[in-house]
Amino acid sequence: MAGKRQATPPVRRVVSELEEQSYFYPRGEGELKFNDNTSPYGPSPSVRSLMGRSVVDIIGGFGESTFYPDQSAAALRKDIAAAEGVDAEGIVVGCGADELLDILFRVFIEAGDTVTAPAPAYFMFEHFARLSSATVAKPPMGRPPSLPPPEPGSTVYIISNPNNPTGAIFAEKEMLDIVDSFPGLVIVDEAYAEYSGRTLARETATRPNLVVVRTFSKIHGLPNFRIGYSISSVEIALEMRKVKNPFNVTTVSQKLASVAVKDREFVEHVRAENEVERGRLRRSLESMGLAVFDSSANFLLVDAGSRRDALVAGLAGKGVYVKEVTEPFYEKCIRITVRSRDENSEMLSRLGDVLAAL
Repeated sequence: MAGKRQATPPVRRVVSELEEQSYFYPRGEGELKFNDNTSPYGPSPSVRSLMGRSVVDIIGGFGESTFYPDQSAAALRKDIAAAEGVDAEGIVVGCGADELLDILFRVFIEAGDTVTAPAPAYFMFEHFARLSSATVAKPPMGRPPSLPPPEPGSTVYIISNPNNPTGAIFAEKEMLDIVDSFPGLVIVDEAYAEYSGRTLARETATRPNLVVVRTFSKIHGLPNFRIGYSISSVEIALEMRKVKNPFNVTTVSQKLASVAVKDREFVEHVRAENEVERGRLRRSLESMGLAVFDSSANFLLVDAGSRRDALVAGLAGKGVYVKEVTEPFYEKCIRITVRSRDENSEMLSRLGDVLAAL
């Protein structure tokens, strides 16, 4: 006889109050993904060459399949250090940049702490902060965006540079003034740094409260392999390794990333191609009567005004997906990824049809 079914155990209140971070990611034929900021150029030729080999070759033989991957990612950290001019001991490799952000919040946040995340911002900043039982202050950046002062009593200040979703690039002095005056941790998410050619990576050597987070998902074209890294003082890296899952970055991902980070010529090629297409896309959007913000990344923020909702719905009806922005000063905006010339042209054609019908 079956026993009485037990009730679901209670979960943490902070978890029960959160929503699942479910991101719409179309894969249908003919659909245009202008909502995820991935690179249309994919990985470099040298990375593709390695991908063409068998998994057995990449990991170093069948015997290696019986071992866990290198938990320290020593070879990859050495290659990143050489490329960025930083100390390999201050690098932590993780399962995407998101894992590094999650780790940093868990290392530095006590329940009840306040995190300053100027808005608009990457939505996962708030998600990770709330999971760590922190209060999230979202002072508006204004328009054009500039960095507001930290909320009084904050223990963490986090920004992205270039900013997602505006595409704005903040002056180095503006950011370092905050780092030098703020008593807590400053995290700079540099997911799109290669597109701007600007980074604070080397500043971590002399600023012990600064952490830079980077990813291989954007300009390197490796989002499916979930790999990112942080650059910080050796002391912060040590604390992060205490929290990090030790074996969650596969050998395949590590080796692909090592090849990618050394291929600076390809990175420069993608950056240049993006700059050309970003300019062309902006001019075309403006010719359609849309207001477009300056951008140093691989996307454009567009103010669609009162037509925003109808525009988004109309584009979706034609298989074009963009990202809606809802933060103060940007409530009527959409973010559009800069993709290849052919994709951009097709998107503009469908957008023209939607605008003509409004």
